[in-house]
Amino acid sequence: MPPNPLNIHIDLSALQATFFRRLQHQLDVTKVLQVGCDQVTAEQVDAQHEFGRFVPANGAQLKHEDAKAEAQDWLLRGFLRDAIEGAGLFLDECLQVCEVLPVAANGVAKGDELHRIFHDLPRVNHRLHLPKKLEKLERQFGIATCFNSHVLSLNKARTCVVHRLGIVSALDVDEAGTLKVTFQHAKFVAHGQETGQKLVIDRPGIMTTEESMLELHFVDNERSFQLGERVRLQAHELYDTIITLWRFGLAAAQAIEGYGKSLGLQFPSPREA
Repeated sequence: MPPNPLNIHIDLSALQATFFRRLQHQLDVTKVLQVGCDQVTAEQVDAQHEFGRFVPANGAQLKHEDAKAEAQDWLLRGFLRDAIEGAGLFLDECLQVCEVLPVAANGVAKGDELHRIFHDLPRVNHRLHLPKKLEKLERQFGIATCFNSHVLSLNKARTCVVHRLGIVSALDVDEAGTLKVTFQHAKFVAHGQETGQKLVIDRPGIMTTEESMLELHFVDNERSFQLGERVRLQAHELYDTIITLWRFGLAAAQAIEGYGKSLGLQFPSPREA
């Protein structure tokens, strides 16, 4: 007796939307903490008793301004860590969808195959390190984006932050002794309609001298950290991290849709979904 036909609903918009919501929530929390760090006073810290009065290293306490600076660095590094963790979860879901697409195209599957796809493989994929997840997507399903190298560089910085408290070691650097992180950076450019002159709008108060078309450009922005240096991100690089992962998420979902179409599947347009 032939198996009953399968009816599988695959929502690629939800795939990327879940990832983007994680990034949004991380950004919202980080902004609140950044404002708190910037405005907190030494008196407010001294009046806070939730942590008790235990002092593990008396005499080694940071000065208030030094503690604030370290707290800002810790927040930015923490955002990088959590953002890459979110990217890893997104890749788990990408791998899951890619496993399901051939089954959806075939329309039938045996019980043991469904158990493997929905029970066994998610556990196997989740244990993979982020570079291996990207490698598996490309090797097994042909899914790759032009932002893979950006994500890999961010993951290297994240690994340094998590395992070495942000101090760049020999495990983190390339042959030149450098840890390079590549972001996608968004910049606004005013393109003059008469002269064709282009003016970068990178801060409030910049005025144009002619009627202009405002254009959004995406460019690569690279940071380099040397052996022994500490990974310190600037506040604007938090937004560059979000933009990088956002563009990666869009491109990955688009590539997965292309893979599904190559199997004969059809996907509704956003207006039809």
